[in-house]
Amino acid sequence: MTGYQYTLVRYVHNEGSGECVNVGLAFLAPEERFLRVTFNRRYSRISQFFRKAFDGDHYRNMIRALGSQFDQIAKDLKNESSMLAPFRETPNDLAEIMERILPEDSTTFRWGPICGGVTKSTDARFGRLFKEFVTRHDRPKGTSHRQESRMWVDFERRVNARNLKGALKPYTLKSNLYQYEFYAGFQNGKPNIIEPISLDCGKGPTILEKANIWTGRLLALKDCEDFAFHAILAPPANQSLREYFDQARRVLGSQDDVVRHLIVENEDDDQLEELLEEIDSANQAHAPSDGG
Repeated sequence: MTGYQYTLVRYVHNEGSGECVNVGLAFLAPEERFLRVTFNRRYSRISQFFRKAFDGDHYRNMIRALGSQFDQIAKDLKNESSMLAPFRETPNDLAEIMERILPEDSTTFRWGPICGGVTKSTDARFGRLFKEFVTRHDRPKGTSHRQESRMWVDFERRVNARNLKGALKPYTLKSNLYQYEFYAGFQNGKPNIIEPISLDCGKGPTILEKANIWTGRLLALKDCEDFAFHAILAPPANQSLREYFDQARRVLGSQDDVVRHLIVENEDDDQLEELLEEIDSANQAHAPSDGG
């Protein structure tokens, strides 16, 4: 087993508003002198998120330049360059590497907390982390199943129809060993997290596996802080898989200390209306006072 450290690189569009998107992953296995820093070259989600204010050409140029600098350090590390000797054995060596290329508050690209663990395969672990934290919101190609990005667009349309545009923003929950960026959240005494989950899968066991993954995720996060979880669910288009979907709902519902809503698209209109009313209430509670 090999120890590793990693950190997420975020694109911070507006520091004042806290708007950011995960765009890269830096991964270091000191014992193997293995450093890999990869950025997401697909920026359609960022462009959609920040609309006309996002400059795609600038983003491409920046990740190309940053990638070259990190690649050089990776090469030096593999060659046992003396440049890295002073901090090779220190516990925060990845932080020192990141600080060399991305000093704090220097650019729109910021790196977050250093996390870590152990693995049998650094390549495989890097791939899983990159998919989990960086590309999971990218629209998959060549699939006709209901996509979570499309689900979210449809939900946002309902939110905006209530004059609640801007009431929801991406929200990250963190524990000591794990963190996850959700599609959106709002404050109503505690964080209220909203996430679209597509269970429109081609096989029944896949539906159950996805529900179990989400159950594990909620278990990993609920010890860090109290929060409420609201899920928008897409059922399978294949009605013969409905039994698996209903079982998956029960699996998700077993986390009833945090799960507040499991809203099935086009079926649970009452629950959807209840969630919209909660968002509206929270938005009014946090609106600036007219008094002076």
